[in-house]
Amino acid sequence: MAVSQNDAHPFAGSLSTVIDSTNRDKRPNDFYTADYSKSLNNITTGGREGLNRQNVQTALRGKQERLKQLVRCGVAAEVRKTYWMSTLSSESASHPGDMYKAAMGGTPEERSKDNDIDMVTSCGWLHDPSVLTLPTLPGIAVGVKRRLLSTLKRNHSHVTFCPLLPVLASLLINFLEEAECFTLLDEILHKPGWLSRDQRENLASLNTMATIFKYKCKHSYHDLMRFKPAAIQEEHFVCMMMANWREWIFFNQPLWFMIRVLDVFVVEGPKILYRLATSCLSLYVERVLCTSNGAPLPDMSIDIEKYVHGFSWAERGLWFKRAFKVNVARRTVKSVWFAELAKLPPFEDTQEESFQAFDQSDSSSLQNEIKVQVTKEMVNGMLNEKQWQLLWTWLPDLYQLKVPICTYKASKDGYSLKSIYRKLKGEHGFLLFIKTTNAEVLGTFVASDLDEGKQRDKFFGTGETFLFSLWPLAACYQWTGESNLILLANDKEFAVGAGGGAFGLWIDGDINHGSSAKCLAYGNLPLVKEGQFKIIDVEVFIFTDAM
Repeated sequence: MAVSQNDAHPFAGSLSTVIDSTNRDKRPNDFYTADYSKSLNNITTGGREGLNRQNVQTALRGKQERLKQLVRCGVAAEVRKTYWMSTLSSESASHPGDMYKAAMGGTPEERSKDNDIDMVTSCGWLHDPSVLTLPTLPGIAVGVKRRLLSTLKRNHSHVTFCPLLPVLASLLINFLEEAECFTLLDEILHKPGWLSRDQRENLASLNTMATIFKYKCKHSYHDLMRFKPAAIQEEHFVCMMMANWREWIFFNQPLWFMIRVLDVFVVEGPKILYRLATSCLSLYVERVLCTSNGAPLPDMSIDIEKYVHGFSWAERGLWFKRAFKVNVARRTVKSVWFAELAKLPPFEDTQEESFQAFDQSDSSSLQNEIKVQVTKEMVNGMLNEKQWQLLWTWLPDLYQLKVPICTYKASKDGYSLKSIYRKLKGEHGFLLFIKTTNAEVLGTFVASDLDEGKQRDKFFGTGETFLFSLWPLAACYQWTGESNLILLANDKEFAVGAGGGAFGLWIDGDINHGSSAKCLAYGNLPLVKEGQFKIIDVEVFIFTDAM
């Protein structure tokens, strides 16, 4: 996909094979001129020489520190493949085709006709709750990417949650052959801490970012705490602010920016991601201090996304500069990540086996059930497609014929029960999902209008309401009939199920803390392992009639 000279990329030849045409109409008229291209290069690299045809062989044979300096200044497109492949082990780099064929169990042409590609790529491993918007690819490249990901899935069965993998695959395809893409991604997946490979590692990465921000960006951390709500702990507040860090870097960003991140990632590892995320939060805190006059902002976690996605070309260059100034060593990142991972309790074997068995089971067991038409909005939330299909089998028949629409997301609409109630005014029947700081996913289906209960401030509701958990254990608890204490909804608390001195599910008015215990109304096991939990996000879906 070579481009003409008129389509020269603004990063001094660092992306001559692919251009980001999606926002071309938003660029200045002189975007493609040499002067503008040169000025952008000077902004982002200080005019220093990057990795190019003249110095690539010397740099690859020399000290890694010199290579990192060149890569940070930009990588010319004609040497990008050589540079990326040089990071592989000698065996992988020498025979990528043989390795890929062995991993696939056949040639790409043979596997392209395999019916299991659709099944594998539609599982939760790829259509993950945090899946990001990918660069637009031509039709043939889409098939290559799907084949790549399905092959990686077969060879990395332990990987259950990897939201950046489809993004990296989409970027690599533009520069490498299919087998080379597989070999590079395969090696990355074998490196602990480089990509989150399950929910536990994902949470460890988030906690690592919070730790680095606290100790390496001390002034920004101190300034951020000026805006912390009193009811939220410092560590939790930072995690809430950084929960969508992937979207800052890879969502709605120009392709040249994502390629620059990938160039540095290949040689420096996940350190560049931590640097970009923490420096982004530092830049945002500085902006808030200049514009807010000390007044708290109600939706800072959403405001930061709008802020970073509104960066100009020059501001993205400043972002890179600030990221490289975050003084954190690679070994420090690695040790902090392993320490944070060790703090997290492992899922019980029975729970993990239960979910993996569900995730890998043949979908034919659901063929006789009414299935939900899963939309992009649904899998962009907390659940993947298979979780939605399982949940749908638990719903009353009437609601299985309807379409779910997301009406509330705490990280966007504010952490308050009042915000939920406003969104649900007049609605009869909804799904509420909770994601905890331990990556657990649980929730409830409510078959009542909450206005009824709020007016009485007493327990109410019908037996169609039920509780469920979806990660790490998938389980549903229907009403037992032993207690009529089904729903409690007011501005201070929301609870589902009671009796026996405990709530089946309870969350506070600020959507900060929650708990779950066995109750008479549902006879449920606790929906989370520890009973008590901290909330990182909440989503609410209402039901509309199918078109």
